[in-house]
This record gives sequence, C-alpha cells and structure tokens, in this order.
Amino acid sequence: MMITAATIRRIRDVETGEFPVISMYLTVPVDAGERSRIKTHVTSLLEQVRPLGEDHTLGHDARLSVRTDLERIEELGTKERWQPPAVAVFSCSGQSFLEEVQLPRRARDRIVADAIPWIRPMLAVLEEFHRAVVLVTDSNSARVWELYQGEFHRLRNVEHRALRKRNFAGWHGLREHTVTNKAEELEKRHYLSVVELLDEIFIDPSYELLVLGGQHDKLSRLEAQLPKRLRNRLAGTFTVDARRDLDAEVRDRAGAIVDGWEREDEKRKVHDLFERASTQRPTAIGLQECLWAATTGAVEELLVHDEVTAAGVVCPQDGWLGESGDTCPISGTKTRQTPDVIDELTERVVDEGGTVKHVMVETELAPHRVASVLRFPLPAFP
Repeated sequence: MMITAATIRRIRDVETGEFPVISMYLTVPVDAGERSRIKTHVTSLLEQVRPLGEDHTLGHDARLSVRTDLERIEELGTKERWQPPAVAVFSCSGQSFLEEVQLPRRARDRIVADAIPWIRPMLAVLEEFHRAVVLVTDSNSARVWELYQGEFHRLRNVEHRALRKRNFAGWHGLREHTVTNKAEELEKRHYLSVVELLDEIFIDPSYELLVLGGQHDKLSRLEAQLPKRLRNRLAGTFTVDARRDLDAEVRDRAGAIVDGWEREDEKRKVHDLFERASTQRPTAIGLQECLWAATTGAVEELLVHDEVTAAGVVCPQDGWLGESGDTCPISGTKTRQTPDVIDELTERVVDEGGTVKHVMVETELAPHRVASVLRFPLPAFP
C-alpha cells in the first residue's frame, strides 16, 4: 500500500471537534518471531497516553473516546495484520474515525494524542520517495521498470532488429564495412527510439528521476543521445548485462542510486538556503522565525532536520503558531497546547501552498532544527 497525497489529505482533514485523535507509528519487524512482541510494544506505547482517558480537563465524551481508542488500537495489535516495515494508526472513536496506513520504510516508534492527526512522519515519507524510471539497455533491446516506495515493477520491453556480423573477409572487406555501418545505423535508431519511449513515459509528471543501466560502452552511447530535458532527470547509471534476467539486482542497484541522489539533494537544498541567507535574501532560520513566517504565509519551502519535535501552542482563532504562551499576541485568544508544533508548522506550510523537505543527513541545519526560504521578508514580530 503506497502513501499518496490523497491519503494524507484525507487523514489531515478529518474533523475531530472536541475529541482528541490518537496517532501511533510503529516499526513492524521482518522476523516473524520478533513480531510476536508487537502486542507488548503497542501496550507500552498506549501507556504514554492512557492518563488522558482520566483527564477531567476533558469532557466526559472526550475521555470516553480516548478510552475506546486505546482499546481498539490494543486489539489491532493482537491481530498480526500489520506488515513490515512499519505502520501508522489514527483513531478518534468520538468521530468514528480509524485509519491504518502501511509505511514503505521504518518509522520511529511513537504515539501522540492531539486535537489533529499527527501526519508529519507520513509527510516525510511521501516527500522522501521519488518515482523513478529505470531503463536497462544494450544495442537493440531495452527493459523499463518503475521504482517507487520500494515497489518495483516492469513497464515496458523493447526489442529491435539486430544485424548479426559474420566473417566477410572477401571483397576486400567491403561487405564487412557495409554490415558494420548498417549495424551502427540500427543501433543509433534503437537509441533514438529509446529516447522517444522515455519522452513518452515522462509526459506523466509523477515520474521524477531516470536511472540507466547496461554495459559501459552502450550506456555512454545512449547518454550521448539524451536531450537536456531527460539528462536533467538522470540520477545515475550502473553497469549490468542487459541480456540477463536480473530484476532483483536492477532493483537494488537503482534503489541505491535513487537513495544517494536524495541525500545529495538534501545537502544541496540546505546549502542553497544558507547561501541565500548570507546574501540577505528572505529566509527564516530557527523555530521561532519559521513559526512566525508560517503564521504570515511567507514560507515557500520549509526544511526540517530529520524527525525533530517541539512542544508549542496554536491560536484556534487566527492560527498563530508559537513556542509558548497562554494567549495569542495577535487576538488575545487562549492558545491550544500541542505536543509537536513542528507538525502544525508543516501542515500550515502545505496549506499555504509551500513545500516541506525533511533532511535526513547531517548538515548545518541540525542545530537550528528548521529553516525556510521565504516569499517575502518577515514583518515585525507581534
């Protein structure tokens, strides 16, 4: 099951009203023997939010909803229905809401009870994975796969006519020369048709990256035929014998290339942001500045280091985001506490048409936790 933007929107937009929603992320072991301990681990996570079911600052119906959530999540943990590598569960019994989402990579085990579903780990997974086209070719054939969220499946097979060379020593090598020229012409036509095929595939905007495989000399000839529009999507190449049936090897080799491209892309984005800041172009660095930037709708792109969290507050009237404060400095409204204001921050940025990038590698972003490229300079803090 793949995470999609529609999945995240559906969960994010659920109306819970006065009822808290429980969000749980859990790594599911590959080893079947270890999976028998999932029930105990789920119970341990639920203990972190169990006191909320007896919290009399909540209404009776809200407390009852929390207790029911805990019971049904615990029951789910006994059914051995969750598959590796991880799962996310969202529950709000008071609004008859329950969602289970299979995750394509391991997740840090955690549980959160809040007024809204905690979707940021899912958002991080979604933007981490890029849909890639993987093409392995030789001089007269090509095989094409799609790689996305760990899923790998064949898209196309292409076979073109090959001209086999024989020993044409007679006629002073003239016939051999003709055959060689013909073979080179057929090979060139093959690579041009491969380029046309790639252009056809990349009409679909969901495809972002291209990975090429094959023998070294064949790869160099195909790369020479790639127009700039395809070369800009090229994440990397690897050598492999295109005539062998190597689906598993191609998947692993291409996956490693896409992962490496992703890490380098994270470094590039961080470098570009801090370079932008050094030249006094609009940026926000650190949680306080980014929260204010999101409140004012100024964030074009938000960078978040790894899976950092921070408690904070939200104004339910005007949406002001802050690290602390009982009342909103803009409207004077009583604020709502949130266990992860960075989650609220990412949702606000997405709602305002910005993008969010989670940075998994160590960069100069780490001590600041978050930073943003801004659409316009920040107005003065209230």
